[in-house]
Amino acid sequence: MNRPMSLVAAIVLLALGGLVVFLPLVDLVDLSEVPQWAIYLGYALSLLGFVAAWLLWSSLSRLGWWMGLLIGLVDGLSAAPGMLFAEDPGTKMLATVGTILRLATVVLLLLPSTRAVIGRGVTKES
Repeated sequence: MNRPMSLVAAIVLLALGGLVVFLPLVDLVDLSEVPQWAIYLGYALSLLGFVAAWLLWSSLSRLGWWMGLLIGLVDGLSAAPGMLFAEDPGTKMLATVGTILRLATVVLLLLPSTRAVIGRGVTKES
């Protein structure tokens, strides 16, 4: 299976972005100021991010590409207000890093080298 490095990097960022949500960051961030809907949205998008990463890795699926693209956009844009309006420095730092990583995932998925292999499926090379 010959995957471009941009696709591999996007898959890794999708998976890492999903893992960060489930880490216990109680000592670093104060989640009391974060709206409850944003926390639930983060959990849902993280689980969907794992599915998108698996679809991209296992079968170079067009569905996985679309899911990764939409998850990166929605998750990155939903974390963006935290960069400006969070009062806690840990929350501001986490929102900034999350926004940058999710938008970097979108850029990697939109590169021509990534788009060229999406939808072809996985073939075994001899």
